[in-house]
Amino acid sequence: MNENKLEFFLLTLFLVVTRFWDIMATYIITPDLEKETNPLVSILGQGWVTVIIFQIMMVSFIIILNHYSLFKIRNTYPQQKGYSYSEFVSYFYFGEKRNLMEMVFRFPKNKSTLVKALGYVLPRSLIVIGLFISLSSTLLIINSDYRKFYTLARPYYYIVLIAIVFLFFILFFKREYTKYQKVLTDK
Repeated sequence: MNENKLEFFLLTLFLVVTRFWDIMATYIITPDLEKETNPLVSILGQGWVTVIIFQIMMVSFIIILNHYSLFKIRNTYPQQKGYSYSEFVSYFYFGEKRNLMEMVFRFPKNKSTLVKALGYVLPRSLIVIGLFISLSSTLLIINSDYRKFYTLARPYYYIVLIAIVFLFFILFFKREYTKYQKVLTDK
């Protein structure tokens, strides 16, 4: 099994397992979803059927993105040697040298770059976030001290979740930068 196939298999497996663990832990804690913080439930008032359908759709979409990222999209590295990390990221994302802060509020012209980035970031982020949330849910079930802590810490969990996504974007660009340096060295 080649490296991409193994990566795809493991990411898919971990994604499905962590989503299942999250659903099971949620069901044990709040079978009626009264204590659920998922916006589908807490804001939109949806029930289990909607939550499960959404989970299936989201996981399927992320698996497809990951597949495209690993098997369908070709890298568009700069042909010149010597780009710094920030120059590379700007070129790789926008197709030209630009300010990196624009990445926060602008999409790349080449949509395959966005698909490649999201195909890397989303499955990994959701796996780590799923582990984080599922572990938290499990601790809510078995530990009364954690229940007290959770009430105080819950607003900060969202900051942690956002940080996880940003971390995987950084790791994605570092991975691509390393590949860029290797490709140009091999030429």
